[in-house]
Amino acid sequence: MTAITSMPTRPEVSRRLAELGLRRNVDVQLGGKTSGGGRVVSVGKSRYALDKATLRSLGLI
Repeated sequence: MTAITSMPTRPEVSRRLAELGLRRNVDVQLGGKTSGGGRVVSVGKSRYALDKATLRSLGLI
């Protein structure tokens, strides 16, 4: 498990990620890599494919 350490600076992006359960200090599990350097991220019972820039803004890479 890895904790989200930061959030994107754009409020609309932060708000949408929070709606999906991706908030600061939430533990997520990093899954397989996607093309372009993204990763599949599991939070609770949900899985999301996030791009590299979003992962970086969440402090996950």
